[in-house]
Amino acid sequence: MTYAPKDKKLVPEWDYDEDEQVVIFGVLALLVLGALIGWNAWRSGDTVVDSDLPSAVSQVLPSNDGQSDGQASVALPVGSTSTTTTEVEAAVATTTTEAPTTTEAPTTTEAPTTTEAPNLQPDVEAALAAAGVQGMNVEMDGAVATARGTVASEEARVQALADASAVPGVSSVIDELEVVAPVADRLNELFELDPIQFATGSPEVLDPSFVTLNAAAEILSTAPAGTRFEVQGYTDLAGSESSNLVLSQERADAVTAYLVANGVSADVLVAKGYGETSQFAEGDTAEDYEANRRVRFEQLS
Repeated sequence: MTYAPKDKKLVPEWDYDEDEQVVIFGVLALLVLGALIGWNAWRSGDTVVDSDLPSAVSQVLPSNDGQSDGQASVALPVGSTSTTTTEVEAAVATTTTEAPTTTEAPTTTEAPTTTEAPNLQPDVEAALAAAGVQGMNVEMDGAVATARGTVASEEARVQALADASAVPGVSSVIDELEVVAPVADRLNELFELDPIQFATGSPEVLDPSFVTLNAAAEILSTAPAGTRFEVQGYTDLAGSESSNLVLSQERADAVTAYLVANGVSADVLVAKGYGETSQFAEGDTAEDYEANRRVRFEQLS
């Protein structure tokens, strides 16, 4: 039996012929070359990615049409045959879209409403007027009242301050009230100290009494507007009752005329004679008679 001679082999022990062995060596050479290239890339920090990576990444990441969570698909360069992982990460980072943030509407703070303080001045003035304060002036500083004016006595001052403090809303009252006796009381006190002197049986005022009448005119000038006084004339018991009544009227008229001539309004004074109807001193001595010859004032309004 005759056998045909086998083909010559590069490695006689292998069961592959020469062409097959060439292919095997070529594949091995490519594997070694690829390993060297991979080793080189690993040492330089770059990893070689297959040219099909862009399509693979595109398949992994969702497209724009179906994206959720605010992410977009990655578009990698198609023309390059290899892409490093660094480039892929950069491409993914640049295409990541942050979820839109919702801006809360600014809260509006309402300005605090201010309540105007009540006007307490009219109520305080009414309380002081009811207590008899004359020439009144009231100033308010918040809930604190300052009271000015005149009162007839210390008791009247205390009462006026108490009434003003009792006004609802008033916290305190500053006292600037002045105790001044009523005008009529001051005039009568003046005429008690220095009685008006007349000529005997006559309404003529003697010169020494002009000083007293001038002081009376000054007191009358301090009277509140609208105040009216009666000028009353009195006589002693000497003479007839009718003649004394006429004489008392004439003396009251004389005093009134002098005061009007010295600046007192005629509307403020009313003269009236009472004759011997009122006796201020009982007896028939010269001192008693002198005490009964007098002029007095009475406040009418």
